Amino acid sequence: PSWYVQSFLFSLCQEVNRVGGHALPKVTLQEMLKTCMAQVIAAYEQLTEENQIKKEGAFPMTQNRALQLLYDLRYLTMVLSSKGEEVKSGRSKADSRMEKMTERLEALIDPFDLDVFTPHLNSNLNRLVQRTSVLFGLVTGTENQFASRSSTFNSQEPHNILPLASSQIRFGLLPLSMTSTRKARATSRSVETQAQFHKRKWGSVAKPLPKAVCRPG
Repeated sequence: PSWYVQSFLFSLCQEVNRVGGHALPKVTLQEMLKTCMAQVIAAYEQLTEENQIKKEGAFPMTQNRALQLLYDLRYLTMVLSSKGEEVKSGRSKADSRMEKMTERLEALIDPFDLDVFTPHLNSNLNRLVQRTSVLFGLVTGTENQFASRSSTFNSQEPHNILPLASSQIRFGLLPLSMTSTRKARATSRSVETQAQFHKRKWGSVAKPLPKAVCRPG
């Protein structure tokens, strides 16, 4: 998620731990999460309204920014919502506001790109909630808000281990081919043969003739 989302959740955990969150009743924590979620939705509504009226000084709402806001909103919804109370009381007002906010953000994204990114957003959201469930403590520990790891396990997914050194090419190969090396060897051999031939030829020419032997007679 974005940095401000992580800062918000971390500061919320600090305040809960400061007053002794382990001693608070479960109902109190759920009411606190509902209030925080309502404030988050109100902040997102104000942000989108400022971009719709093109308020001076507001950042433009690009597609990448809309995708990030959608990801953050869905993550906060999964973290701050309590499923047990929603099942008992039915559909809450926060859910309808969140759906309207989600539709408003999705309208700013190209439909084709949204269809491509949606499966990746869902898978990354589940992983992120699982990884941050212990980090944010009581904020995410009130309800079982995500599926078990066994149900979402994929055998084709690579394990989170360091790659082996044998499978990594640390130094690139030289840009030489076999044909060039063969040509170089053939050229060197031909040069050596010609040198030996000239050496033998000029050596026989330069060889001194034997002196005539004078015999008395």
